Order: sequence, then structure tokens, then C-alpha cells
Amino acid sequence: MKQFNEQIRVEEQLKHSEEKYRKLHSSMTDAFCSVNMNGEIQETNESYQSMLGYTEKELLELTYVDLTPEKWHAMEAKIVADEILPLGASRIYEKEYRKKDGKIIPIELRTFLIRDDAGNPSAMWAIVRDISKRKLAEAKLLTALQEKDTLLREVHHRVKNNMQTVITLIGMRRPEIHDKVALRVMDELQEQIRTISVIYEELFNSERLSRVSMQPYFELLASNLIKTFHIGNHLRVDVDCKEMVLDAKWAMPCGLIVNELVTNALKYAFPPTFNEQAVVAVKLWKEGTKHTLQISDNGAGLPDSLDKQNPSTIGLQLVNLWAKHQMSGTLDMKTNNGTAFTITFATDIP
Repeated sequence: MKQFNEQIRVEEQLKHSEEKYRKLHSSMTDAFCSVNMNGEIQETNESYQSMLGYTEKELLELTYVDLTPEKWHAMEAKIVADEILPLGASRIYEKEYRKKDGKIIPIELRTFLIRDDAGNPSAMWAIVRDISKRKLAEAKLLTALQEKDTLLREVHHRVKNNMQTVITLIGMRRPEIHDKVALRVMDELQEQIRTISVIYEELFNSERLSRVSMQPYFELLASNLIKTFHIGNHLRVDVDCKEMVLDAKWAMPCGLIVNELVTNALKYAFPPTFNEQAVVAVKLWKEGTKHTLQISDNGAGLPDSLDKQNPSTIGLQLVNLWAKHQMSGTLDMKTNNGTAFTITFATDIP
């Protein structure tokens, strides 16, 4: 009698557990499906049936392969072989289902392995989500980003063209001016505008519209300056900042500083009596959270009378302004065996 009562109690507990499982199973918002090792569907919940438009009875006559478009078969077989069987579960992955009405929907799922008492694989079950809304949102976002990219490229292109127009206009008016100081100012102004224009050229051609690769940018600036000043083989400009990339807000003042200091070196650092190989070096490197920009030459050096903290020349005043105020950096000038300007600044680039 005692054994009989114990059996009834166990059966009631099993029945109660099964009822709880059924309630949980039917109330799940995520779709649930289990299959045997041949892929034949054994069990589904209402969410799974609703997602695909099949009745429970219809699904029990299908396999998960029947529901999956052919282009996913090889990938999913590999996941079963490489993940589910040896590891007991798959990663979350994406594929597609074909609904009863023929419509293809994107889904994501994770599949788990069930083993029998002997430890052999006996079944697989998966939680499945319809990700149609997410994919639609991603497609809209991608379209918006592409439209923004196109717009920004057009803006950069127009800004560059407008700057080229200003450079041309200055050049057209140049023959009307006979004052040497005014001509020098106009030439320097042209070069500063050209320096900014090159930034937009780099942005227009780059994959990321906010980032500038500094090596080709500085090389182009140096090339333009050498052409402007008709420098021959007796002087070279070495650029060393490979793989350095800066946001445009940092690249712009760096470019202006390089333009100004290389111009000064080309004009003043190498007098006719200078007999060595003339070299101007432009370097940019990063240490920790700080970047260092250095423009140096092996020329005659700066005059001893120059106030390094408060220079009197407009060019060095601009360099001081860009380095200390626009870039919140430090500026150091040394005149030992030539001249070296070192600007150290912190950026928000990790």
C-alpha cells in the first residue's frame, strides 16, 4: 500500500511538472522547435507555428531542412558538425526560413544538443527569433549612412573647388600688385588656402570622411611647396609619419603648421653659402595618449634675438596660435645644428 501511494505521488508530481512545462512552452514569445537527429521536427510551440504559418500537425511531417532555403544547407550542416555535436550547443547564428506561403524571412537561432542516458546524441532543440524588423531597420540605417556619406563627399568636393577658385582669383590679381611685401603676403595666403584645400581632397578620397592619412597629406604639401619655390635637387623634404591617421580637426592645424614652418625653412634656413645637402624633416608619432609633430632642418638656425615664447614674425605667431590655442598643445623650439619645432598635443583618438 505504501509503495502504491508513493507511485501515485510520483505520477502526480510528473503530471504537475508536465503541466508547468506545457504552460511555459505555450506562453513563450520566442519560437521553440525540437528535432531528432535526422532533422525531423518533433515538437514546436505556438510562436513557432505562428511565425511560419503552419499547424503543429503540418510541421510534424517536415524537417528543419525543408524549412530552410538551399543556400543555407551547407553552412548549417557545418555548424552541426563543428559546434553542436562536439560542444553541445551552437553560437547564435543567422539564416532564413521559408514560410508556408513561400515568403522568405530572416531568423536567428541557437541550437542545443540532447543526449540519451548512454550519452549518445538523441535530439536537438532551438530558440528561434524572426529578425525581419531588425534587418529592415539595419537596411534603412545603411541607406541613411550611404546618403550621408554621399552628401559629405559632395560638400568636401565643393569646398575644395571653392578654395581652388579663391587661389585662382588671387593668382589672377597678382600681376596688378607691384609691392614686394604685398606680393609675399598674397603668395603665403595662397599656400595656406591650398593647404586647407588638400585636407578636403584627402577627405573626399578617403574611406572614412572624418579621418586623414597624414603621410600622403604631408607629402603632397611638401611637393606643392617645392614646386612653388622652384626648389631643385639640392634640397629635399623627408616625411615620416607612416600609418598615422588623425581626425580632420587635428589634421587641419597640423597641416597649416607644416606649411608655415616648411615654407620658412625653404625661404630662410639655407643661405647661398650653405654647402651641405639641405634637408627638411617632417615627423609625426604617437606615444601613449599624445601625438608629437616635429618639423626640423639642418640649416642656419634661428637668430639669437628671436623671442621663442613671443615671436615677432607673423608666421611664427600663427604657429604659436595653432599649436597652443587651437590644439591645446605645447610648442618647443631648438636651434642646435639647424632648427627644430616640436609640437606635442593630445587627441581623443584611442
